[in-house]
Amino acid sequence: MLYGILYTNNDIGTGELKREIRENKILPVLILRVAPEPEHGEPNEYVVVPCFNNPLIAQQFARRNLPKGHLIATIQLNQESIETLVSKGYEILVYTWPRRLTKYCHLDLEVIENSVTPEIR
Repeated sequence: MLYGILYTNNDIGTGELKREIRENKILPVLILRVAPEPEHGEPNEYVVVPCFNNPLIAQQFARRNLPKGHLIATIQLNQESIETLVSKGYEILVYTWPRRLTKYCHLDLEVIENSVTPEIR
């Protein structure tokens, strides 16, 4: 079981967001757009989906890396969600600790549709 981080542009309230997720079965998932690091010779930007085996580590990661006052919640990612993200060319990266992101990472979101209502924590 993997957990992702629920991410929004902070333009929607918590209650409204939960309702949208339940009614439309969507997941606004945090993704990281990683810019090429010149010193490592990486040629292109790539996208990573930070995932976690433990929802508490996911929350700690979010607190450490999201802007202050931002909604912090985790979502359970089922196999369908993971396959959708992989099919878009995103790399699933499982973090085992709540590390701080580098200056080369840009926070973004990807909204994916799901056939089941996701569990929000």
